[in-house]
Amino acid sequence: MNTRRFLETMANSVFLIALCAFAASQAQAGPSDATVTVCNQGQIDINVVIGTETPRALFTDDLYVVGWLSIKPGACTQVYHGVGEYATSAGIAWSYLGFGFYNSQNQFIAGHAARLPDFGAVGYGTPTLSAAGDRFCVRNTSFRYRIAEHAVLDCATFRSDANDPGGYTSFPTVLKIQPRPAGCDGGNTDVHRCDEGNYSLDVTATPTSPEIQIAGRIGNDEQPQQSNEPGLGTQLLQQLAKAAAERTQRLAQEQADADAQAQAQTEASIGSNVCVPDDLLAEWRDPLPGSKMEALQRGLKESLRERARNPYYDQSKWMTVNSSIYSTWNPAGRFRGVVTATDGGSCAVGHHEFLALTP
Repeated sequence: MNTRRFLETMANSVFLIALCAFAASQAQAGPSDATVTVCNQGQIDINVVIGTETPRALFTDDLYVVGWLSIKPGACTQVYHGVGEYATSAGIAWSYLGFGFYNSQNQFIAGHAARLPDFGAVGYGTPTLSAAGDRFCVRNTSFRYRIAEHAVLDCATFRSDANDPGGYTSFPTVLKIQPRPAGCDGGNTDVHRCDEGNYSLDVTATPTSPEIQIAGRIGNDEQPQQSNEPGLGTQLLQQLAKAAAERTQRLAQEQADADAQAQAQTEASIGSNVCVPDDLLAEWRDPLPGSKMEALQRGLKESLRERARNPYYDQSKWMTVNSSIYSTWNPAGRFRGVVTATDGGSCAVGHHEFLALTP
């Protein structure tokens, strides 16, 4: 039996057990949702990196790290969704979150929070929300990978797989959240109420300071329903249909993620050969977010993409970075002259690097 079929069988078994418990007691709801939404209450964009617990083996968990989730001022983005059993009174999969933004010097910095909202506690007194100090490897483009929880990585050499171009830097997390799923009571009565489940983080960042403000909200209870609420049999059928739809959606999302990863790996092989001088090699291989070298690589990618649209452009040419021009180059000015096209398939001076044009 393959892993996916095994997980589906286990999920179906857990669902049926919970469903039988619901039918027997007619009081306590079965598996329920928990979500975490980040709302940008500031005047500048914020970017979120999140690492979520993913079981790997007995008593062992990985973190599934995803970034960047960019959120515009006034917008809200759901960064987490999980399903758990409310009757256990324990939280479900936890996540670590980090927040990044550009300061007034156009440098990408990590946000810090001196105070966090009080979301109460899950089973055994564990705080739902607490400060975190784990660090993830991030870069200025989208990324996703799995690592062991609390792994200490050398981001300068970190690669998620053989096709990962790298370019990561270390980035701190701010908080750890372990949501408690919504608890719904009412059973066969005319009153059906839910609490918890939906957590919102209101984040405010300013370009003048790395300190961010985080406030919290928990979703409102459902309003009492009238006596025309569907009967128990109808409710059971509705729950079965909902569970089937959720499984179908989850499998479709897993397939879409796999297709996207395969496409990204294919596109990562598209790029240009670049000759980098010795004095710029370390900076080229590990550019800091918002740095001059990051601007150079971004501008070079944009230039190469534009040239690639011309069917007569010779894409076999190699690029050479001019160290003397780079030292006085202003990223806000013209890009011309910093990099020149070179015929041939080797570097006369410097080191051969491959610059992927995607993402």
